[in-house]
Amino acid sequence: MRAALGTAGVTPEAIQTVDDFGRDGAKALMHGRGFIDVLVPRGSAGLIETVVTESTVPVIETGAGNVHILLDDWACDIVVNAKVQRPSVCNAVETVLVHRQAAPRLIPLVASALMSEGVAIHGDDVVAGLVANVIPATEEDWATEYLSLDVAMKVVDSLDDALDHIRRYSTGHTESIITTDARNAERFLGEVDSAVVMANASTRFTDGAEFGFGAEVGISTQKLHTRGPMGLSELTSTKWLARGAGPPRQHATNGVRMNLVAQIAMAAAETEHHGNVALETVIFGVIAAIVFAALGLVTLSYKNVANRHSAKAEAWAAKHGKEHEAGHGH
Repeated sequence: MRAALGTAGVTPEAIQTVDDFGRDGAKALMHGRGFIDVLVPRGSAGLIETVVTESTVPVIETGAGNVHILLDDWACDIVVNAKVQRPSVCNAVETVLVHRQAAPRLIPLVASALMSEGVAIHGDDVVAGLVANVIPATEEDWATEYLSLDVAMKVVDSLDDALDHIRRYSTGHTESIITTDARNAERFLGEVDSAVVMANASTRFTDGAEFGFGAEVGISTQKLHTRGPMGLSELTSTKWLARGAGPPRQHATNGVRMNLVAQIAMAAAETEHHGNVALETVIFGVIAAIVFAALGLVTLSYKNVANRHSAKAEAWAAKHGKEHEAGHGH
């Protein structure tokens, strides 16, 4: 990377490493608040947890992927692709959930396809009753990111049961449902709270290049400031620039005020050398002012209507000897 910077005319010193300092270098990074803007840990779940827990520098949490696929229908090719193509990466499937009604039909086919690729299946009692050579699954298996040719398999009674399982054990990376039921697919997409949620697609598609982002630094499993595959734009923040002609910020009068854009536009219109650009801008400024005025009129109108209703309510309460609590229902 340093060499690439040099060929692009950028000093290679823009990229540094602390490898020479070992653990002390990592600690210095984690406590370099004020010198370092953000850390993006890449590695094992233990490493990521250490950085998230100990760092005083903002951290973008990436990587850990206890990824699920729910089988509601067909799916051998998708499951095999999601597990076998690259089993050591974070978007490889780790747990396969199978709807009970489809279990007798799907599990023998899916298990056979996986085992033919060398995958060891850690299954519950139902899976073990349908397939030979299944490793009995434990509670630990449901929470494990194997990163190997191992997969957990469990039968669920319903979509609700599957959603509960994912809610409990998922790391929030990627989940997928394989189904021909559009309602189940839409519910799954809407209710699963992970960075990437799919219907009828391999979890291996969770990738910056596949999403069209180009190079990817990781898959964020948190919600701020970015989530999912992180490309170049996800590694940047916003800096706002405003160029004015000295306008002060104004207080609202009768619900109407001229905002910064409108004030700058009006000032620009008074400067002849801005020409047509100033004219176009002032038109926008006038429109903005009209919108603010309309909002002010609507607000005043609403208040007048609310006051009339309030007066009527008070008169009714006085007539019937009841106390009126002003403001309710408005």
